[in-house]
Amino acid sequence: MEGISRILSPLSADWYAWTILFLAICAILSELFQPGVLTRAISMLQFRSIKRMYKEAPTNFLGQLFITLFRIGVPGLIVMILFSVENQFSFLSYLLVCGLMLGVIMVKMLLNQWIDYTFMLSHHYEELYEQYGHMVTLLAIAYYPFLLVLMYLYNSVAAGWVLIGGMVLFWLLFLYRSVRIFYRTPASILYILIYFLTMELLPAGALWGLTSQLIKVI
Repeated sequence: MEGISRILSPLSADWYAWTILFLAICAILSELFQPGVLTRAISMLQFRSIKRMYKEAPTNFLGQLFITLFRIGVPGLIVMILFSVENQFSFLSYLLVCGLMLGVIMVKMLLNQWIDYTFMLSHHYEELYEQYGHMVTLLAIAYYPFLLVLMYLYNSVAAGWVLIGGMVLFWLLFLYRSVRIFYRTPASILYILIYFLTMELLPAGALWGLTSQLIKVI
């Protein structure tokens, strides 16, 4: 059966297919351990005020672990296709890319905690932070079908359009939610934009540059 991709081992040439399967399992397990984590993410598409949801679904460690793997692993694969050439497309490179993405996320979390503590935005900030997690999950869900297409269409240009298109839609939704939560006066828009540029665009640009260089030197 020539021409049909076979699943062999994550360390073989077909590790990509194994990884896609693993990410799907992570999404399913996250929903089993923390029911509603995927459906609440999809609810972010509703352009109306959404009540805080953390009381409805207590945080579960395994649920958070699996959904974090899904959130990082899916865009990590698209980034690999975007920046890799065939001889650089390895499982080790993918793990390093995911590790770099996790590091940037952890730095952002620390900075967010500092902003929350400094400006005493606990009530609204907690609401935004919760919705932000759901939006990241929604982005991973939207990216996932493209991984199946890109498995047979190894095209960095297509991966670039998918990655950028998804991020633009994500940022538009993030700005919309931020305005709904924090808007009090016209000056609020300025603060929201400053936060967006500092905590979203700058880290994304840094991650873009670091990832491209990391894959080249591996």
